[in-house]
This record gives sequence, structure tokens and C-alpha cells, in this order.
Amino acid sequence: MHLKKTLMLSTYFPGMTMNTFLFFCPETRKGIVIDPGDDAPNIMKWAETNDVKPERVVLTHGHIDHIGAAPELHKDYGLALSIHKNDLAMLANPMLNLSEFAARTLCVDTKQVDILEHGDIISVGNLTAEVLHTPGHTPGGISLKTVDGVFVGDTLFKCSVGRTDFPGGNMKTLVAGIQTQLMTLPDATAVFPGHEDTTTIGYERAHNYMII
Repeated sequence: MHLKKTLMLSTYFPGMTMNTFLFFCPETRKGIVIDPGDDAPNIMKWAETNDVKPERVVLTHGHIDHIGAAPELHKDYGLALSIHKNDLAMLANPMLNLSEFAARTLCVDTKQVDILEHGDIISVGNLTAEVLHTPGHTPGGISLKTVDGVFVGDTLFKCSVGRTDFPGGNMKTLVAGIQTQLMTLPDATAVFPGHEDTTTIGYERAHNYMII
């Protein structure tokens, strides 16, 4: 899969591996970090190595493995934080963001966080990313549609979908959001999930038994 404006880094939150993405404008080198699992210095070193200047962190949802490095990226590197309004409360609640059950408890000051809603457009240099509300894994789960494809967090995986047994999860809602917001995209659209392999909308339309 040829990715012109997207970089993927495996980040390691204790007990799991997840995908952190860097979407950037090749002309201005400005970018956004999507779902920084952990290790903020390594994420910033990765961006510097690729001559990308991150300006913002976008969180597809509020679970600990997707937000672990967000406070440090904001405090130490000055990156703005963004999350959907329906997941905002998760950032400040270790029970809801699941850090209560992880290696460390995480509580984010929500006064420092920008609110996203469905249809919002995020500028990335000369490019844009469109917010699609795809709840079900969490109430405020989002996907980001860009020129390179769609970043889906834990909404959709290759031949599977996200879990719905955490607080606020709902399988019917999840599948409905996938059908109305993601399966309406062209078959060739690249899909960048929060864990495991990338895929395409067409492949999932043909092979994903959870949504066929």
C-alpha cells in the first residue's frame, strides 16, 4: 500500500501493541499525531527523523492505549489535543479510560482539550482531515477521512470490528456507524486501524463477516 502522506509507528502500551499515525502535508511538513499510545519522546523523534512538524494530537477515542502519550505531547511539546465531545469525560476518569486497570493511572485536564464533532475539518498544512463520528466502541469514537484514507481507531479492523463490552460500548451502534460512515467510502479507500494490519474498504466490504 503506497502511503504518500501517512506514517505508521508501532507504540507499546504495557500489555499491548497499537498503531500511532502521523498524517502530514508534504509541502509544509506540518502534521497531526493520531492516537499516541505511549512514549512521547520517541514519537517526536520519529516525526523529526521524517522532517515532520506535528501541531496537534487527534484522539480517535478515550481509551488508555490510544491516549497514553497525549498529556506529555501537550505539556512538553506544545501540541494541541482534540477528542470528540462524547469521549471528553473519559480523559479525566481512569475507570472510563481503562487506565485504572493498566500499568499507570492517567487523568487528563479536560480544560486543555479541544472538542470535535461530526463534520469538523482539521487543517494539516495544505491538507485537511474530516471528522466522522463512528461510535459504538466508545460513545465518542471518531474516524478521520483524509486524502490518504481513513483512520478508524478501534472502530473497524481487518475482518473484524472493535470491542463493545467496555463502558459505553454498543455493537448495534458500532455496526450502524461503520455502515453509514465507512462503507459508503470508495472500495480503494485505505483503512488505518488502531491495532494490527491496514486494509481497504473494498476488502472489508467483501470479507468482514461482522458487517456483511
